[in-house]
Amino acid sequence: MSRAIVYVRVSSQDQVSGFSLDVQERVCRDYADRQGWGVATVYREEGESAKTADRRELQRALSRLAGVSHFLVYDLTRLTRETADYFSLKARLDSAGVRLVSVTQPLDDGPTGKLMGTILAGVGTFDNDVRREKTTAGMREAIKRGIWPWQAPLGYLSHRGADRRATLIHDPETAPLVALAFERIASGASTQEEVREELRRRGLAIPRETFSRLIHHPIYCGRIVAPKWGLEGRLAAKPIVSEETWRKAQTAISGSPSGWRRSDLRPDFPFRWWTRCAECSRPLTGFYGRGNGGAFPYYRCPAGCQNVARALVNEAFGVLLDGYQLKPGVLRAYEAVLADRYEGEAKTRRTAAEAARRRLRELDGKEDRLVSALIDRLVDADTARRMRARIAADRAEITASLPDPLPEFKPCLAALRSISERPRATWDALRPEARPSFLRVAFPARLDFSRDRGFQTPAKSLYLKDLTRLSGPSCEEWYPQRGDSSTAETVVLFLGLARLGPLLPEDQCQTNHP
Repeated sequence: MSRAIVYVRVSSQDQVSGFSLDVQERVCRDYADRQGWGVATVYREEGESAKTADRRELQRALSRLAGVSHFLVYDLTRLTRETADYFSLKARLDSAGVRLVSVTQPLDDGPTGKLMGTILAGVGTFDNDVRREKTTAGMREAIKRGIWPWQAPLGYLSHRGADRRATLIHDPETAPLVALAFERIASGASTQEEVREELRRRGLAIPRETFSRLIHHPIYCGRIVAPKWGLEGRLAAKPIVSEETWRKAQTAISGSPSGWRRSDLRPDFPFRWWTRCAECSRPLTGFYGRGNGGAFPYYRCPAGCQNVARALVNEAFGVLLDGYQLKPGVLRAYEAVLADRYEGEAKTRRTAAEAARRRLRELDGKEDRLVSALIDRLVDADTARRMRARIAADRAEITASLPDPLPEFKPCLAALRSISERPRATWDALRPEARPSFLRVAFPARLDFSRDRGFQTPAKSLYLKDLTRLSGPSCEEWYPQRGDSSTAETVVLFLGLARLGPLLPEDQCQTNHP
């Protein structure tokens, strides 16, 4: 009695179309019974594409052809949709003396049957190519309209609005953590590994390589990039972080021409890469030159503009800091003003946070009532699904808008006193490994250095640009009266100091500073 192997396969789309495994198996078994063949084994391939022959159950079937005379499939598309794979599989079966049978298609070993097999295999390939082309065209159009056409990345959820258009919304659980990761790295005070560990403690464990790809992905600042197609678009939905925050994070870790690598930071050369040559704007590098008696540390410009001993660069930075030193007591005279502005912003944030939490509680109530209505069959499942999606979108938007609480006032004030009243001593007291981080936070626009002129006045600084005005002819220049427009500057100042504070030695940041 002839023996046959039955091979059946479905992909997810085929299951929707009705090509179930059970239907295929029943048709193949009925065909074998009519021919008087016994079915030796049935191999069932679930949810596998026919674009490749490297499928587990197919390979198992091909490895067990001994004693088998026929290989049954429902139709050739169940076996493969690629012409080259068809000829390869057909040759393998022929060499084993096994005949390929498509129970719903007229194939035989004659010239007509061979031609029909070639045509059907070609039709399958053509169908695949057409599907691929249509899919690609649809994805291209989606990108142009600001729609993310792939699976939602971590931090986002896929969502269809009332108009049935697909979009991304913030995942209320993971989006705040992703935003936190970008902010920590962009601040320059934390490494990738430190941030990854913080997220793990907060309940979001991400593998190291996955985390690295996440931090570099432009979707988080609202850009859709498809290099394969040469396309770039703006995400129609709200991004998780701003473009500025994303670029600062890249500057901190990417190693691109506009950034630098964490590995480039060396405690013995804290200004390496973060300080540019004033002549050509290239970042300075650090090295040890060999000479009489040993190795001597130098900073140099890669273009050869200057080669400067490390001691001279260190002294020039000390001179820069000396120029920012406030007169003793000036800051203490304005503590009340600082405290007033700080408390005003803190109150504003608390009010906004409470309003957001109140709205979240209202959404929780809506969802509870919706569940009850669904249980009582007052709404149908489709309506409930749409309403829950709308609630989830609202919740994600509110969660993303929650303001962060300000850091504690007294530790920040202590750090401000130390940095502004004794800037050079504060720098000298820093641990060597903390100095690069200090520079990144205190001077986010980087520094320019010239052998002849020393360090140039930074265009942007965390605290120096505003606080130096306190020691001018009139202290009222900076804070002429309470409630003026300097509140935002005060907030930025304290947020920065919250990141700098932990870098300073404990004895530099005592709240009972004399």
